Amino acid sequence: MAKKKTRKPLDNTRPYFMPEKYWMNTQLSTARYFGGMKYNGKMYIIVNKHGQDYGEIAAKNGDAEYLIPPGEPCDMVRKDLIPAYKRLGRERFVELVGNGFTADEIDKAEV
Repeated sequence: MAKKKTRKPLDNTRPYFMPEKYWMNTQLSTARYFGGMKYNGKMYIIVNKHGQDYGEIAAKNGDAEYLIPPGEPCDMVRKDLIPAYKRLGRERFVELVGNGFTADEIDKAEV
């Protein structure tokens, strides 16, 4: 009988994500030149409201003037939580983080 793969629990180290208003006017703003950064040993990627990173947006939009237009949400999300961000949508993800859910709970949450 095949052994069932069990997934390693996610690290519950916070922050899980940083909204643009938090990171854009700090030393963390250098991430905008690289599409993300390492912070406290965790990799954070800049994504749009759909959870798409710079590479995905550029592949879809080609030579757009802005990868993420001004006024659009632009969050830095912990890399291991991007699939949950995409699946749940930005609003639900932010709601769960705001309500103190752990990374594992967010990963298992329903839309």
